[in-house]
Amino acid sequence: MKKKMALGAIDACEKIGVTEPNVPVFFGVDGTADGLEAVQQSKLAATVYNGKEGQ
Repeated sequence: MKKKMALGAIDACEKIGVTEPNVPVFFGVDGTADGLEAVQQSKLAATVYNGKEGQ
């Protein structure tokens, strides 16, 4: 599965063993279902829907 940038960065941190309190705060900008789930799991601080088509 192709990951969005924020979720890929979270996966990379987990893969190399970055632990609290050294985990950066991540934000998403596309409001995907995966991003919203990561917010619910407290992995992603927040995500918004950017609406690039309307810009």
